[in-house]
Amino acid sequence: MPVTTPPQEAIDQFLGPTTRHVRRVEIYEADGVTRWAKDTVGRLKDGSVTVDYDRDERRALDLTLDNADDVLIHAPGEFWYDKILKVYRGVAVNSKQRLPKILIIADSTTDSHAAAFREAVASLGYGDVQTNVIASDYALDIAPYDIIVGLGGSNDQSALMVSALRNGKSVFVFRDSAQRLYDAAFGTTGWTKASKVATTAGTIITPANVSDIRTLGWRAFDPTADAISTAYNAPIAITAAGDTSLFGVGYSDTGLTSFAISSFSSSTFGKAMAVHYPLKSTQYMETDFYNFLRGALSWLNTVQPITVWETQIGEFMIDRISQANFPHEVKITGRDYTKKCIQSKFAQATMFVAGQSLEGLIGVLAANAGINKMALPKTGVVIGDTFTFDRNTSRWDAMKQIATAYNYEIFFDPAGYLVIRPFLDPTTSAPIIWIETGKQGQIATYTKSTSDANLFNHILVTGESSDANVLPVYSEAINTDPNSPTNVDEIGDRYWEYSSPLITTQQQADDLANTYLSIQSLESFELDFDTLIMPWLEAGDILGWIDPNPAPGDPNTFLLSSFTLPLGLAAMSGIGKRVLIVGM
Repeated sequence: MPVTTPPQEAIDQFLGPTTRHVRRVEIYEADGVTRWAKDTVGRLKDGSVTVDYDRDERRALDLTLDNADDVLIHAPGEFWYDKILKVYRGVAVNSKQRLPKILIIADSTTDSHAAAFREAVASLGYGDVQTNVIASDYALDIAPYDIIVGLGGSNDQSALMVSALRNGKSVFVFRDSAQRLYDAAFGTTGWTKASKVATTAGTIITPANVSDIRTLGWRAFDPTADAISTAYNAPIAITAAGDTSLFGVGYSDTGLTSFAISSFSSSTFGKAMAVHYPLKSTQYMETDFYNFLRGALSWLNTVQPITVWETQIGEFMIDRISQANFPHEVKITGRDYTKKCIQSKFAQATMFVAGQSLEGLIGVLAANAGINKMALPKTGVVIGDTFTFDRNTSRWDAMKQIATAYNYEIFFDPAGYLVIRPFLDPTTSAPIIWIETGKQGQIATYTKSTSDANLFNHILVTGESSDANVLPVYSEAINTDPNSPTNVDEIGDRYWEYSSPLITTQQQADDLANTYLSIQSLESFELDFDTLIMPWLEAGDILGWIDPNPAPGDPNTFLLSSFTLPLGLAAMSGIGKRVLIVGM
């Protein structure tokens, strides 16, 4: 899963004047699930995790472990290359108990429910309830809240709901948005009244189709009960790989007609409850529904006093193990699971037919490479053409080429899951965090520079053909505009080429060539900085930069290209890049 954004009290500690950091390394067997029996004491002495947007193996590890007790024996069956290392960084918080912050981001189009919902939950003691139905950005609009609510409507905000869920938030949705939330999160058609077929970590779960929740061992619905959470807190849970508990039930009684609940909770996702019930603005203070809200919010409330907040910053296969005669320590280098995909290759030419979903095809390739941790969202992209990969092509090259052709980046996240997400554009995407210098800032040192390394004015795009009698399509685009400072007469011919077997039509090649002619006419801005440690960031995230001395035209948002998370006392260092089109 993507890195979970820490609660504000943890961010305040990370960026505060004095901070007590925590860090640790865990050693696992090859399955990445079974803890190595001899991993019983803390051994971390020093090291770092580097994250690079432009590197296939996005995360790399350099580690020094204490071996004074000689437990780390370099031999098969002992501490060897089959072991998996998980690295964590965090901070001491010692926060106090607080009530959850609730945000309504979708409301019924024809019959507004936000005010009635706020009144009902306020009477239950949840006083911090806000409404923002035009919310559009997770970091700016969603991250400060704990429970995200959708009350139906034509704009059900399903994309933001999924972002919230994947970042560990609780999600409470009503009516049609429930289906799309589940589909987007797990990539399958899922929640229906009284039954659910769910896919998680490759496991299919089919709960029994029931007409009364009492047949599952739940107590009867009691509208006079003080707390319905005992009825709706999943006493019967269906557990699958990936530690996700899911259940789906249907319920009908005199107080609630056709009342259906689907719900899941996970240590990697947040919690979600979907209610299939025709909402009426007058029902919120009715006793039965009011009591249900009490139980639902009690279950969805995950706010707890925090003593330590930490996040995983990488999951690694070992590349190299070295040990000096003194001191008694072991040095290790490693890479994320991309290594496994690079080393897995096609033994013969392999064809993939058109009609498969992007996430489905990548999932098959990854599984064949031995990857069992995937978080591939439902993209809606269907592969339009049949194509073939030659023998000895790595499965990573195949996955990356397919994802890139459809404008998705592919990488292993800090928790070791294979993920895909649309490429973020620093010129249009909202920053995940703003950084600045000065007394209240996070930046210790910085250097700004510019470069023409990405400045091209002559583009060639070619496809490939599986038919020897058919020439591959190609298209050439050249900047000859006399009013453009990047035309070939002004700065000379600067050639750039792109080729993909997924380019099969002349129109596709022409469109791509013209697009690349625009986006490759770029001047690069680069920000090299040292900063306080922020382990929840991901390469490819967008950073806002408050420049104390900007030049005319300097950008203020950057794509976080690479950074290093130290496991010792050093500062975090990073490189942000921004590209701007120059006069087309």
